[in-house]
Amino acid sequence: YGTVEVKILNIKDLQILNKENIDNYIDCDKISNALCLRNRVSGDEITLRKRNVTKSLKKLFNEDGVPLSERNKLAVLSDGESVVWVQNYGTSKNFCIDKDSKNIMKIEILN
Repeated sequence: YGTVEVKILNIKDLQILNKENIDNYIDCDKISNALCLRNRVSGDEITLRKRNVTKSLKKLFNEDGVPLSERNKLAVLSDGESVVWVQNYGTSKNFCIDKDSKNIMKIEILN
């Protein structure tokens, strides 16, 4: 994947959030299990904030023309039950930050 950088922010840091990278922020209080960074697996689905529709990663990658050779190279962050975040796509709507978010994690893949 490259180097994964994770930063934990608190509510005081909300003013500095960059709107362009908002899809890389996760509300930690919405996570129920330990996080695992992995490749995609059969059945993975995500609801992206901008698209507001749940799709399998397979269908999402097909629609976006992601080559088969690249699909398993994309990082998937999961809490064991749900996909939380996908590299190049962002955070699942179910884990996005909002005005009530208190504990925030920023995830980024550095090449």
